[in-house]
Amino acid sequence: SDYEHLEELLPDEEPQSIIWAKISSLPVGTKVFIGGCLFFEKGRGIFKSDKNCRLIAVIYDGKRESIIKRAVWGGRQRNEYFNQFTIPSLITGSLSLLLTAYIMLYNPMLRIPSLFAITLSFFPIASMLPPGVVFYFFYKKLWKEGRVLRAERDLLRLPLRYFHEETERDARGDSGQDEACRISVFPSNEKCIELYTGSWDRDTGIIKCGSSIYKLRDKIQIRGSLRLGQEKRLDSIYTVYGKYTEQNSAKFIVKPEDPMAEIIAIPGKPEELASRCQKKARFYELLSAFFIFSDLVLNLFLILFVLHYYIR
Repeated sequence: SDYEHLEELLPDEEPQSIIWAKISSLPVGTKVFIGGCLFFEKGRGIFKSDKNCRLIAVIYDGKRESIIKRAVWGGRQRNEYFNQFTIPSLITGSLSLLLTAYIMLYNPMLRIPSLFAITLSFFPIASMLPPGVVFYFFYKKLWKEGRVLRAERDLLRLPLRYFHEETERDARGDSGQDEACRISVFPSNEKCIELYTGSWDRDTGIIKCGSSIYKLRDKIQIRGSLRLGQEKRLDSIYTVYGKYTEQNSAKFIVKPEDPMAEIIAIPGKPEELASRCQKKARFYELLSAFFIFSDLVLNLFLILFVLHYYIR
């Protein structure tokens, strides 16, 4: 298939932020991508940070072209239940509530508040207890689905960063309303094109857009949303992005030299597809919140019921 399988190609891991001063040395051959202000001192180029432009260095492996996709794909939290603050919070919160309950139990009039205090002391681990733990696994699954959809949304919008309202319009669709082609410039000063195809012959690479004909000279992949089931159908209209060149009056779309740019095809219109991903991601987020809330309510109620039976 020509579709990008991002979950297979990109690791499901979050980038780690490290202060450069804490890095003592790097092995020979380590790949580093540096972004920031470049200054020339005594004929040598030196990267420095200033107030308006902070220096960033990305240590990576694999191809340069994968940096930005991996950053977008893994640049959001997994929303894991445990993190570095969980254990201190568990100890502090639970002990405080238990101590409060212990003091209140000396007063028979405060029996009910003390039961609630003991119950709430189980709050951090309540979702892991049966029978509500089944809902916890549903919550994790649904939250991951929403996270993947948000990543797909951002990757679908990624090529749009080169195009703005003032971007040159080169041609119009048959309806005379929708822009069929826009031309802009990559940071590397290469011409980039956004082409809303009228027809695309996948075998020959010929794209017809209005009265213009373009030729694909490099391999192109299709970036859609697998979560929306796009791989199961063939679209007749795509939005194509890449480097635009002309030779002997012929128009070509090729792979950009800029490693941060791509040659890619997106089914339909990227903004519409990204909007659908956003709506579905929000639905999964709300559904996952419902399951974790149900998990906590069910287990805390059972804990309160048991405590009410044994503590009299």
